[in-house]
Amino acid sequence: MCCMLTLAILMMFQAAAEGAPYPADPPCSDGGTFGMAQCLEQQASRWDARLKSEYEAAQGRLPIRRRMLLQAAQRDWIRYRFANCKLYASHEGTVRQLLSNGCERDMAKARTLELYKLDRAYVRFPPTWATVRISADDHCGYS
Repeated sequence: MCCMLTLAILMMFQAAAEGAPYPADPPCSDGGTFGMAQCLEQQASRWDARLKSEYEAAQGRLPIRRRMLLQAAQRDWIRYRFANCKLYASHEGTVRQLLSNGCERDMAKARTLELYKLDRAYVRFPPTWATVRISADDHCGYS
């Protein structure tokens, strides 16, 4: 247990040194299949909470028209994640839970970091050169 705590602390410092917004996940290698599946599920839950936070931060900074685009993209991403991880969950045997939980964690992490970058890029470079037109027929029109 002491070694795992030391490893987690070292990983946090490494992530901070690299400028990463979140500490790296500790490896899920102890406790057999059940323990690894639980670990991946906990990590997925943490990334889901981070994802929600990053989404809300981006929504709070974007103008209304861009918020609508982000909301539509997020809804599509949620559907895609569900379908993609369902494929991993369709495997036979005990590996299915590892693959499914790993998929959920990895996709949530990738989307969280994507939204983190989007939000920071918007703060640094607000779009003053383009206006976004939203209508029922065209969800991504730029004028």
